[in-house]
Amino acid sequence: MYNKDNYNAINRTFEDIEIIKDTNSQRQSEPAVIQQETVHIADVISEIQPNTPAEHKGLNPEFASKIVFLGTTGKYWILKVPYKEGIIPKLMDIKGVYWNKSQKAFFVLRHVNVKIKVEALLGIGELFPHAYFNLETVVSNPNTFIELNEYKIDKKWMILSCPPIPYLIEQVKRWEGSRYSKANQSYLLTATPAMFENLQKLAGELNVPIHNKLPDKYLSKYDRERLITFESEYAG
Repeated sequence: MYNKDNYNAINRTFEDIEIIKDTNSQRQSEPAVIQQETVHIADVISEIQPNTPAEHKGLNPEFASKIVFLGTTGKYWILKVPYKEGIIPKLMDIKGVYWNKSQKAFFVLRHVNVKIKVEALLGIGELFPHAYFNLETVVSNPNTFIELNEYKIDKKWMILSCPPIPYLIEQVKRWEGSRYSKANQSYLLTATPAMFENLQKLAGELNVPIHNKLPDKYLSKYDRERLITFESEYAG
């Protein structure tokens, strides 16, 4: 073993000593490739790390976690959804969805089309069970019908007389311009072809006939009057 004591002993024994340095014993510098390997390993680690919440697309996870299915009542599913701009107005626009103030929750009609639209809008997967309600069973009296009459005070409106079917009335109340007339004990609707088409679709869902007692061209006359009013206001 080479050390200072052994070196002094050798020096006393031998007169001429030549120390030869071994060039191969010198420490080699670290190759640059090691730095490359470090970077490469870091890349591999980053590839297997899970995504952070900020990288999730769609609804904010905190908002999504507050959406709660509360069960079923009659022909409706009950859904609690916190207010979010851009979501709630679209939810309210879906036919078959309405806000229940007393329960502070949304009532969603148990219909497959409504289920698909609500779940697609919220985008958090399946919310409702596959237990649907048949709308045709809402109307028990086969003689039930909807009736339309002219509103003589102002022919821009028409009178809607409808049976006390909660789903039917709830949809009518949501239509733009719809209002209840205590004097006529009926709803007043804007006398437009578009409104009449909405009523036809609703009646078709419930399998309820419409007795249309409006005079000929009552709806188209209103459209012409509205167009004339618009053109005069625009020209002025």
